[in-house]
Amino acid sequence: TAGMLSIHVVAPARGVSGDETLTVRAVADGDNALVETGGFAFAYVAPPRSVSPVDGSVEGGTVVTVKAYGFDPIPAKEDVSVVIVDGTSETTVDVLEVTPNKQDGVPISEMTLTLSMPAFASAGVFTCRVKLVKASPELLTDFLFEYFITPVVS
Repeated sequence: TAGMLSIHVVAPARGVSGDETLTVRAVADGDNALVETGGFAFAYVAPPRSVSPVDGSVEGGTVVTVKAYGFDPIPAKEDVSVVIVDGTSETTVDVLEVTPNKQDGVPISEMTLTLSMPAFASAGVFTCRVKLVKASPELLTDFLFEYFITPVVS
């Protein structure tokens, strides 16, 4: 479209998850002036290292272990919220434990979440979001989980 400027931005690498403010500047030659945006919010989200198991029955009760990295400091259990996103609704997942991981006895910026998946109304693959609970929740990581209908053997 005439008069529109489209800019693609690649955010710099960062070792930990969290919010950052980015500013975009565009400089042009000739009659055009410097264009600068105000800062805008950008969230770095580290993918989990592992999720096991990746599926469970719609009846619920599957205990899932998620190993995630890039957190400094490691949040306490009561500061972590996990939800399953299904369209516009969210279902809360029970966080059983948040354990800081260690290497050679020294804490590192990695944690293990132990979750109990709730019963769910339908089978399918759903996004689970791990958030840091505070005034404005911060997305820490997300992962996929597949619910299946338990076969009945007769």
